[in-house]
Amino acid sequence: MERRVELFAAIRFDWQRHRMPVRALARKYDVHRRTVRQAITSPVPPDRKVPVRAAPVREVVAGWIDEMLAEDLAAPRKQRHTARRIFERLADEHGAQVSYSHVCVPGTWRAAGPRSPRRTAGWTEGWRAWMGSCRRCGSRAPRPRSTSAM
Repeated sequence: MERRVELFAAIRFDWQRHRMPVRALARKYDVHRRTVRQAITSPVPPDRKVPVRAAPVREVVAGWIDEMLAEDLAAPRKQRHTARRIFERLADEHGAQVSYSHVCVPGTWRAAGPRSPRRTAGWTEGWRAWMGSCRRCGSRAPRPRSTSAM
């Protein structure tokens, strides 16, 4: 972002002081003419657009995962679902063909509700409390053994 602000400032300087045309500025700074016009109209670059992607499998599975997590709120800590167990339940009970990464990796599914893992005070309280044995996200991965002899 910092580089882009500096680029916009340099373009605006050349346009205002030296009265360079848009095409010459685009050639000088190796950017599109649209970018030069944006720099001329505003000193602050526009925010980056995030593409909206369709996730048909995730939309179906997210409701079931939310139900399982809602059940876990009342369960004792040791009896809560792990990511692997949620993945297995989705396959067994619902016949969902979803990848393990959709269940395991934080942020790949939508959790709704006041106590969702993404909205709690810290990751340790909400997300990792039920992610017991997921090694991909590193929640409770075993530490590597020391190879040095004592």
